[in-house]
Amino acid sequence: MNHVCFVPCTDFPLNKKEGKMNLLTSVLQEINLVVWKVLGRFVPHITHIQKLKLNHHQALTLVKCLCQEIGALNLPSNSDYYSNPVVEASTNGAYEVLQEIADTFPQAIWYADKSKHYMIQLAILHRCEKVYNLTYQMSDHKHFHKTLKDNDHNNLLHLAGKLAPQQKLNLVSGAALQMQRELQWFKVTNTSCFS
Repeated sequence: MNHVCFVPCTDFPLNKKEGKMNLLTSVLQEINLVVWKVLGRFVPHITHIQKLKLNHHQALTLVKCLCQEIGALNLPSNSDYYSNPVVEASTNGAYEVLQEIADTFPQAIWYADKSKHYMIQLAILHRCEKVYNLTYQMSDHKHFHKTLKDNDHNNLLHLAGKLAPQQKLNLVSGAALQMQRELQWFKVTNTSCFS
C-alpha cells in the first residue's frame, strides 16, 4: 500500500495567489500519478511505454552529462570522443543526441565519416527526416551543403536518388507509397540544393 507523505514546507508563498498555484500544481501532479498507476494496472502496455520514455529521458541525460564532462577536459581535439556517436546517431535518426553533441561541440556537424559523408549526407542516405531538418537548420553554411560530395563524387541529390534502407522502406506498406516517399525525399533535397 502506498502512503502519501507530506513534508512541511519552510518556503512560504509571497502571496495567496502563489500559494494557491503551488497547491494546485501539487494536487494535479498527485492526480496525474494516480491516473498513470490505475491505467498501468488496466492497460499493461502503458507501463511499458512509460518505462521506454523513462529510459529515453535517462539516456539523453547521460549524453548531456558525457558531453559536458568531455567539454570540460579542454582537449585540443574532442573529435575522437564524438565522431562515432555522430555517425551512429545520424544513421539511426537519434536527432536529440546530435542536438546535445552539436550544442557542446558546434564543430561536430562538420565531422565526416570514412566515406566522407557529413551528418546531412548520412541523414539523406538513411532517410532520417529529423536529423536532416536539424542539420539543415543548424548550419549557417547552407550553400556549402549544395557542393558536398562524398568519396564517390555523389552530391546530395545522388544520395537522395539511392534506394532507402530496407527497414525504412518497410515502414510504408505498398510499392506505390514507398515510391511516393522516395520521391518526396528527392524533392526536399532538390529544393534545398537549388534554392
